[in-house]
Amino acid sequence: MASIPLRKIWAISIVVMDSRLSDKAKLAFQRLVDRQNAKSGDCYPSIQSLAADIGCTPRTIRSAIRELEKLKYVVVLRKKGPYGTNRYRVWLPSGNSEYQAAEKERRKTRKPASPKPMKKPMKEPDRDRPLSRTRDHSVRLETRGVEFRQELERRSIERMGGDAEAWSKLMRLTPAFFECITNRFSAGTVTWDEALEAVLREANDEIV
Repeated sequence: MASIPLRKIWAISIVVMDSRLSDKAKLAFQRLVDRQNAKSGDCYPSIQSLAADIGCTPRTIRSAIRELEKLKYVVVLRKKGPYGTNRYRVWLPSGNSEYQAAEKERRKTRKPASPKPMKKPMKEPDRDRPLSRTRDHSVRLETRGVEFRQELERRSIERMGGDAEAWSKLMRLTPAFFECITNRFSAGTVTWDEALEAVLREANDEIV
């Protein structure tokens, strides 16, 4: 069986990319994974603390939990935690085969692109304004950057052996380093393989 840190990375990568879930549901899942007890595999935060963590209302959290429960990413044992809180049993892939099967199933649920008929002609972009400063482009870059980093972390863990030591090496790297690599990839100055090799090199240098 794979290590707990690697299984958590697998689970989060599946849930974050599941188009059936809302953004709040994805954030809620990540917070539940962060709070998971290493021995029991359960966690029992209150609705109020989850809402405070994510920055939303308790009602939104309850709706997010129902989304996760419906897709079997979380099993809720109501009022089974300390002081009457809910106990949450978070789904984690037991190994690479279960992760690959879940990823294959998730890909089947991707929503096909359905272009809507344009009611108005598209406005020609302002050529004097840098494209990277437009709002839509910035949002696309941010979303692509998050997905890139998650996949980069997952591949790095696998290349380093997929165990707790590999996870420990990756955690030593600073957010500024990952931001630099992500920005260079978005700008097209490094390839996937070059970014991966940079992470592996930096992770190994950190423990010398």
